[in-house]
Amino acid sequence: RQRYWGTPIPIIHCDQCGSVPVPENELPVRLPSIENIRSSSKTGISPLANAHDWKKIQCPKCGNENAKRETDTMDTFVDSSWYFLRYLDNDNTEKPFEPNIVNKLMPVDLYIGGLEHALTHLFVARFIQHFMHSKGLCTSLEPFKRFIPIGMVQGKTYKTSNGQYVTKD
Repeated sequence: RQRYWGTPIPIIHCDQCGSVPVPENELPVRLPSIENIRSSSKTGISPLANAHDWKKIQCPKCGNENAKRETDTMDTFVDSSWYFLRYLDNDNTEKPFEPNIVNKLMPVDLYIGGLEHALTHLFVARFIQHFMHSKGLCTSLEPFKRFIPIGMVQGKTYKTSNGQYVTKD
């Protein structure tokens, strides 16, 4: 996403090496303090692209002084699609969660949500859970045992000329 707020994508672009991950010991990438956090819808360029001191960085692979940080940020679904892991260990200040706690309590027995959850949110939640599983951070491959979609309201809302709501009948 081309915006200021959000999770920075931990990639460094180097003319010699291509796209290089930020070294683990430099994570998490912290956003810089900038005055203008508005993106331009006309250019599609992130406001982070103008944070030149933050953007310019040395390539961790070859030492090239002209490498640049990725200036786009991850979608908000990335931030909100692993809360079920964090809530289990929300006082932890050292890491996102303690695997021993998560392994005792996961997967979630029942997830109830709107149809919009069946697409993006649950897709990203499953992706994150599969990633955490592949890294040995949790034993359950799937985040939820069951999902019940609650549907969407199909009726239309009507207003009178003075702004009052009326029913269809």
